[in-house]
Amino acid sequence: MLKITISKQADKVLRMMQPKQAMRIRDSIWKLAENPTRDDLDIKKLTNSDEYRLRVEQYRITYTEDGHILDIRKIAPPWIDIQKLIHKRTQRRLQHVQKLHNSA
Repeated sequence: MLKITISKQADKVLRMMQPKQAMRIRDSIWKLAENPTRDDLDIKKLTNSDEYRLRVEQYRITYTEDGHILDIRKIAPPWIDIQKLIHKRTQRRLQHVQKLHNSA
């Protein structure tokens, strides 16, 4: 079994979520630590990186493992992507309005 280390960000997300959801994520992390090559978990290697992604329901857990340590780097709730999308759209709209204002 691999030793598990969890980043401050991932720990904070775990502490903030509902207890049942946190337990499901912890169980998946324990399963991963027992056997990193499991077929029953939704695991994908990230391109151009040494990191992997474990999906547990709507959450994405980003991690690395070196044969001895399973390093949980990030737990991303689904609303993170929505916030990024909203931010990008807002920025584009602001740029468009500024262009219109400057051309007037």
